[in-house]
Amino acid sequence: MADDTEELAELVRHVSRALRRRTHAIAEPYGLTPHQLRAVRLIAYGTPDDEKASHPLRISDIAERMRIVARSVTDVVDDLEAKGLVRRAPHPTDRRSTIVDLTAQGRSVLEEVESRRAEDARQFFGQLTADERRQLRRLLRRLDT
Repeated sequence: MADDTEELAELVRHVSRALRRRTHAIAEPYGLTPHQLRAVRLIAYGTPDDEKASHPLRISDIAERMRIVARSVTDVVDDLEAKGLVRRAPHPTDRRSTIVDLTAQGRSVLEEVESRRAEDARQFFGQLTADERRQLRRLLRRLDT
């Protein structure tokens, strides 16, 4: 059997780019870039590993989880704050730190975007049968190490 790994890698990259383009198209009418949406989602939900993490998050926490430098996060938070989606506040126990939390408007926008993303995902993956989706989920989880 011929080595098909490069074709598989290219197909996964292509599908991933398609999903990112779709997310961008959903977020754009709300004035959000994909990077800003990622930050809003992180501020709202944390990451899958954040079961015990405290919220709201410090700028340094956001930077670490987004895997970008704190200065870049500051720019993202500045933009989100200017849009009324997040607010900064002094950390309750660390006077040197600032925490970031969603505003009511930020939560509302996130709920709308997430609702549209969920519907888009249903349409996108609706091309597959339930059995194919289960199989795809199982395979992707196996590769997600």
